[in-house]
Amino acid sequence: DEAYNKWVGKFSQKLSQDGICTIIDQKDIKYGERLTNFMEKIASCDYVLFLCTPTYKNKADNRATLPCGGAYENNLMTGELLQKMNDEKFIPVLTKGSWEESTPNWAIGKKGVDLRDGKLSGSQYKQLVSYLKNC
Repeated sequence: DEAYNKWVGKFSQKLSQDGICTIIDQKDIKYGERLTNFMEKIASCDYVLFLCTPTYKNKADNRATLPCGGAYENNLMTGELLQKMNDEKFIPVLTKGSWEESTPNWAIGKKGVDLRDGKLSGSQYKQLVSYLKNC
């Protein structure tokens, strides 16, 4: 929804203000660029934060029967995990629902960040920024 998309934009902007380079489809895809080409930039990123919601989990877990951007992204991420075993690159960020109802099957058990409160000044957010800066 529009409110959630605005929050995602604020999240990206706040990370950028805190010294973390971000790319998101809402602001960084160019006119005429294919969404799939944009998503394939995941391979060149040091870290990928994926925002966990019940809707995202549904798209990720049902990618064989529910073609969409989230499904394609999940294919890219799981393919990279299989090939490079770089599990720590992919960090779940819980934004809606519980971990159980929002985490894709392939990411169950990964340590993530809980930002369900929407606050970008709390301890969870600060720990994430600190981690990303110190790696």
